[in-house]
Amino acid sequence: MFKVCDLLLMKLKVQEERWDLIANWCSGECIMDFGSYEGEAHNYIEKKIGRKIVRVDRYGEVEIRVNFDINMNEIKSESANTIIVGYVLEHLYYPFNFLKECHRILKNKGRIIITIPNMSSLPYFLDENKDIGEHIHGWNMPMLEHYMKIAGFNIIFKKKINAWYNKNILFRLLCWIIPNWKACIVMVGERIF
Repeated sequence: MFKVCDLLLMKLKVQEERWDLIANWCSGECIMDFGSYEGEAHNYIEKKIGRKIVRVDRYGEVEIRVNFDINMNEIKSESANTIIVGYVLEHLYYPFNFLKECHRILKNKGRIIITIPNMSSLPYFLDENKDIGEHIHGWNMPMLEHYMKIAGFNIIFKKKINAWYNKNILFRLLCWIIPNWKACIVMVGERIF
C-alpha cells in the first residue's frame, strides 16, 4: 500500500514541477492554452496564476474550437500575451505551420511555452513496442529549438524534466546522471519580430 501511494505522490509532484514551470512563465492579460481540452494541468495553472486562461482545442468544453493542423484564422492576430502548448506538437501533421500561427497570434514580445515528450529520453529508447500513441513526430531539444527559431521566436528558457516517467529510483538516478534521458522538454520562446 505504501509503495502505491508513494508512486502516486511522486507522479503528482513531477507533474506539478511541469505545471509550475508553465505558470511561472505566464504573463500578460490574454493567456491561451492550446490543446487544453479539459485537463487538470489547465485548472492547476489557472488557479496558481489567479487569472482566467482561454481554452483552445478541437475537443471538450473550450472557449475557442479549432483544428490546429487546418486553420487557426479565427483567432485574431497579435491577440495573446502567452500561449501554452502542452503535449500538442507531437500530434500535428504540420507543426511548423502551427508555430508560425502561434507567432501570428502572439503580441510583440509575447511568450510561447511548449512542453513536449523528448524522443531522446530513456523511455523512448527502452520502449520495445514503440508505443507512442498518436504521436506523428518525435522531438528532441535541438530540433524544437531550431523550429522555434525559424518560426520567429527567441529561446529564453529550456529544460528537461522527468514528467510522466517517474516510476522507479533507478530511472530517476540514470536521468540525474544523464540529463538528456529526461522524458519531457520545457521550452519558452519570445516573439522577436
